[in-house]
Amino acid sequence: MKIDHALTLDPKLQAAADELASMISARYPGAVFQVSQHPDEAGTVLLDAIVDVDDTEPVNDLIFERMEQLRLDEGVPILVIPLRTPERVARLREAMQVAEAQRRVVVPAP
Repeated sequence: MKIDHALTLDPKLQAAADELASMISARYPGAVFQVSQHPDEAGTVLLDAIVDVDDTEPVNDLIFERMEQLRLDEGVPILVIPLRTPERVARLREAMQVAEAQRRVVVPAP
């Protein structure tokens, strides 16, 4: 598990980031993580989880309950943002373009 830190976290936030990243890494071993400050909410940390999947919803489902416990019950201001890898995004974009081109194929009238 690799976490790229753009900032230094206090021990409570660091432990939360490590715990959530470990939960994701157990299911998605190739996941990469980046930690940054939330641009609009002072004190809130973002943990970007970059995972090679088409659908990020299962990643969110995996950690959502624990993340909310940390945030609401334990007062740890952290949000996990599941993201696709750039390669996966490129493949999905290409597939969408192909589908759009096929949809636009004009069939001549009889």
